[in-house]
Amino acid sequence: MQTRVFVAIAALVYVVALWALPAQAQVSYTVQLISYPYQGALDISPNAINNNGQVVGQYFDDGGYHSFLYSAGQTQQIGPSGGYYGTCATGINDNGEIIGYAGQAPTGYTEAAGAITNLTPLGTARPADINNSGQITGSYVDPVSGHDRAFIYSGGAIQNLGVVAPMTDSGGVALNESGDVAGNMYYSNQCQAFVYAAGSMRIINTTSYCQAAGINSSRQVVGRIAGSQWEGFFYDYASDALTVVPPLPGCIQSSLAGINDGGQAVGCSLSESQDFATLYTRDGGLVDLNSLISPASGWQLAWATAINDQGQIIGIGSLQGYGSPQSFILTPIPEPATLSLLALGGLAMFRRRK
Repeated sequence: MQTRVFVAIAALVYVVALWALPAQAQVSYTVQLISYPYQGALDISPNAINNNGQVVGQYFDDGGYHSFLYSAGQTQQIGPSGGYYGTCATGINDNGEIIGYAGQAPTGYTEAAGAITNLTPLGTARPADINNSGQITGSYVDPVSGHDRAFIYSGGAIQNLGVVAPMTDSGGVALNESGDVAGNMYYSNQCQAFVYAAGSMRIINTTSYCQAAGINSSRQVVGRIAGSQWEGFFYDYASDALTVVPPLPGCIQSSLAGINDGGQAVGCSLSESQDFATLYTRDGGLVDLNSLISPASGWQLAWATAINDQGQIIGIGSLQGYGSPQSFILTPIPEPATLSLLALGGLAMFRRRK
């Protein structure tokens, strides 16, 4: 009798954990301050987070702009010296390889285990993202046309992704593990978002000013699109369908800045007087991230800039007791890995007692 009861409880734990796994990651978050590297640093802005929770970005002090790495609760200055115009770390992969650019006429660089390598073949360039294979995208000045061009850089070779007329300039903003690139093309005051995949370029939207910001492994792209006001968009490459994401109630603008492989996207929604960091899913719609943290945290989350596959989110907000904007990292409660272990543990108990 006791064995049957134990089996029933174990099975129940297993089923409940599996049921909760996809949903609970969005129920609530812990929020942690990404501290400045030292006292006197200002305007810290997180740009990217990898699946190990490491964050890179940029901050400012009297000496100019500098790159930082946040890892295991500690923030440190990284990157080469770029003078007053400084450096900006823009991406980090799961191997800890960091990319960024430095200087007024920026030069791209990579940094791994403290060793910095200039991306000299690119010339003047702004790398934007790096995947786990070491492929890099961004924009560089094409020596033939003299215009900015989106690129894929791998193994010392540059692949110029070009433009589609009448656009004159382009730049990559994100790439996935397959090397698919999301980016933007520009001409005068026009902008068209694109996806480069399987050797071909696809324009996402041709009727409005449309700007891409992120792409995941399913070739789902997020960004913002201009109508009467800015609104976020979610684009699915497989179905060639674009979904406009209106702002939160009471707000006038919205945008999406990043997306993970689970299809969770983050961004912001703006009112006349305040900004709100947001989380978007196709099933759940747009949610104010401030409603998913403790009211006692002292935070007002304003912008979410990136999300990793563990559901961790980085961004900027205001923290009670601090006069200037601060950077944060959100972690789901309970963490997805914890739920997975709970489910597996329940299954193991169930099997042992059968």
